[in-house]
Amino acid sequence: MKKNSKKILITLTIITNVIYILWRIFYTVPKEEGKFALICAIILLFVEIMGMMEMFVHYYGMSNIEYPEKPIISEELYPHVDVFIATYNESVDLVRKTVNGCIHMQYPDKKKYIYTYVMMEIVKKCVF
Repeated sequence: MKKNSKKILITLTIITNVIYILWRIFYTVPKEEGKFALICAIILLFVEIMGMMEMFVHYYGMSNIEYPEKPIISEELYPHVDVFIATYNESVDLVRKTVNGCIHMQYPDKKKYIYTYVMMEIVKKCVF
């Protein structure tokens, strides 16, 4: 999602929430229904206001995220990785997709080793 569209979405959400809280304060608090109803409504309103404040803090924290640049690492510095695929009664299609995903990992081919334990009937059916 683009940065401008995120800001527009956050702004619309905040405006909608403020309108909702104002509506709750002025139109839904039961002033003439008794003390118990008034106390319960005020408690509920307080909790909703706290939720809105939590939303503001969350949006503020998430709006200014800066991701550090990933360092470029030479292939010699990558450690050797063993990928073990354990299977039991999985379909041939699922095993094929799993092995295909492991083969196409973004990792140097000379540094990764893929192992799988499958029944021989499945291996005979799979063509990788």
